[in-house]
Amino acid sequence: MSANIAAAGPFPDIVEENLDEAAFLWGRWETELASLTRNLDEVWSWTEDRLNGAIDGVLVASDPLLTQVIDRALSLRDLNFHTVAAHLLTVAPDPQARARLAQLVCEAQGASLAAMARGIEVSPLDGTFSTVTRALLKKSPQHCAALVRVKSFQRAKLGDELAAAYEADTVPEQVIVMRAAGTLPEPAVTDWVERGLAHSSPAVRIAAVESGLRQRVRAVWGTAREIAAAQEPGFGTSLRLLAMFGKAPDHRVIVEALADEKAARAAFWALGHVGTREAVEQCLAGMHDPARARVAGEAYACITGIDLARERLTAKESGDTPSLPPFEEDDLDADLVPHREDLWPLPDPTACAAHWGREGARFAPNTRYLRGKPFDVNGLMDAIDKGPMLRRADYALELYVRTSGACDVETRAASFAQRRMIAAAHARLGAAGK
Repeated sequence: MSANIAAAGPFPDIVEENLDEAAFLWGRWETELASLTRNLDEVWSWTEDRLNGAIDGVLVASDPLLTQVIDRALSLRDLNFHTVAAHLLTVAPDPQARARLAQLVCEAQGASLAAMARGIEVSPLDGTFSTVTRALLKKSPQHCAALVRVKSFQRAKLGDELAAAYEADTVPEQVIVMRAAGTLPEPAVTDWVERGLAHSSPAVRIAAVESGLRQRVRAVWGTAREIAAAQEPGFGTSLRLLAMFGKAPDHRVIVEALADEKAARAAFWALGHVGTREAVEQCLAGMHDPARARVAGEAYACITGIDLARERLTAKESGDTPSLPPFEEDDLDADLVPHREDLWPLPDPTACAAHWGREGARFAPNTRYLRGKPFDVNGLMDAIDKGPMLRRADYALELYVRTSGACDVETRAASFAQRRMIAAAHARLGAAGK
């Protein structure tokens, strides 16, 4: 190879192709973090490894070319490009990239800022990131909230940015603050949680409930029950908390919610955490309702540990294409993206009932089961380590609470970071003899 060709560096069009590939794969990776079928190792081998390769393919660019690529990414409407741009500037070997990142992230607003924060938070940060920290802290409450998000995700100590972010007096930023407060020690966590419980926004109240539960603040349990019983906005979160940490009276609230059309999806999700024989029977009944069959099937699989498709417990899909309305009657603003639940397997009620008839005898009454085994923290750990991605965030929250914070896994982190946290959690459970 001649010296001139070697000095030219990578071809710009190849770097651009790697950027496009990285943005596409980042969106796919985010989707797979809630996959019904793939586990952490499969997400790595199918998508995340390729994503890392595409990112490496951009990072080989010279500084001028990398600057052009970043500018192009931030000019596009697809927010995955904004996420990738921030990630590139966070992991680029040149420390000056962090100064550029500080400038760009401080210029960002709204959805673009949130997308860039996502690209930053999953990155391994070092001392050079202090440039970005100082810039965000000085910018605005909204930018302080982005810093809170990054630091809490990284399990870093929170400082003045927490109070500064709350002064934004906007719900998204206050929700970020309230969620981050769950990592604070006493008495700071109680002060923040009490402030959140008194907030007028249901989203802030729900975030306060979850943070209070993490640190065992007693006041939050009554609020969780009130939100679930009244079906306030966000009550689905309360239902799953009642399922994981409540007792029989709390579980009756979940069963009663099944009859309400607007509550049914959240209630079936919660049943998957209740995990009892009664919950299974409710799932089997729900499979006969086409509007609820898929969520009922997922909950049934969660409790019993069965793979509906693999065990041939699914119904034949019709495959019919719905007829289109006349153009003048068509809703051009309708959301045509299906809910993730609409893509789940459709269970065959008769086949599932027969399966339960064969397997149900091994499920003891009044006992909670997780993926076919009696519930314990080791089962939670195994579900996080090897199970499908879908419910891992809930399992990680429950593991954190039941181990008083000793076992902490961030299920939206990169695989290498998750594997490190999982190994630490296994070690702590082993040392505790659990």
